[in-house]
Amino acid sequence: MPGESARVNGRKGGRPRGSKSPVTRARERAAARVFARNELTEERILEEARRLAFVDLRGFFDAAGNLKPIHALTPEQGAALASMEVIIKNAEAGDGKTDLVHKFRVWDKLKALELLFKRFGMLTERVDVGGAIELTWRDSE
Repeated sequence: MPGESARVNGRKGGRPRGSKSPVTRARERAAARVFARNELTEERILEEARRLAFVDLRGFFDAAGNLKPIHALTPEQGAALASMEVIIKNAEAGDGKTDLVHKFRVWDKLKALELLFKRFGMLTERVDVGGAIELTWRDSE
């Protein structure tokens, strides 16, 4: 009939079951280009997760307990660093001296570990669905 979509395998749309639309294929090609351009391989992604999961905060300090300068951090430490802030303030009231306070934060270690556990099958999420449904019929009398 005019105005109706073609049916293939009992479905509208004219594509055989399991085939992808041109839009889906275009999106997949665009994603592949982004991955290739940025060298996003499975190995690189796993390496980044490993860096976050196994960062040791002691490496951010020198032997005297002072925070290392940003340029002295290793690539692994730099990858794990989420933010860094330097504040100039008077830390001890009444001494008339300004101090540098360094604040830094690393990315979520537990989340990185969770992702690695899932990737290597060491953690699987399971949802148990159970219960009963009770149906009662009423007579129309």
